[in-house]
Amino acid sequence: MNDGGPGIAPQIRLDVTQVGSNDLCFFQNLGPFSLSITHIVFADPANILNRLLTFDNTDRGVAFAAFGTNMPQGNGLEEFGVRSTSPRSGNGVQPVGYLGLTYSLNGTFASRSNAMNLGLFDVVMHVQQTNVG
Repeated sequence: MNDGGPGIAPQIRLDVTQVGSNDLCFFQNLGPFSLSITHIVFADPANILNRLLTFDNTDRGVAFAAFGTNMPQGNGLEEFGVRSTSPRSGNGVQPVGYLGLTYSLNGTFASRSNAMNLGLFDVVMHVQQTNVG
């Protein structure tokens, strides 16, 4: 993980679990730094994910919306994801918070796992600092 700063990698966690024939991606902000996960992008050139089925953003203050776009670097791969609604950092995943996303798969859970291991499927998270004092 490129954590973009000193020591924040252990604070951000992604668990991917099989739920029936679908993928559940569970994002957690474990704390203690004042950071907010505000943007999550799935880079999926292998076309493993089909569509977003459900959001679990019932955690306090978490509000996200889906989008389909290309990565800011313009690498031409098809990507889509979710981002927090305005105000971005205030509605993102705060310390000790979470966001769950369930996606249907074009392939199998094993094919998605293999694509991740081969570098053909990436999850990119944008994290912003909050409450700077």
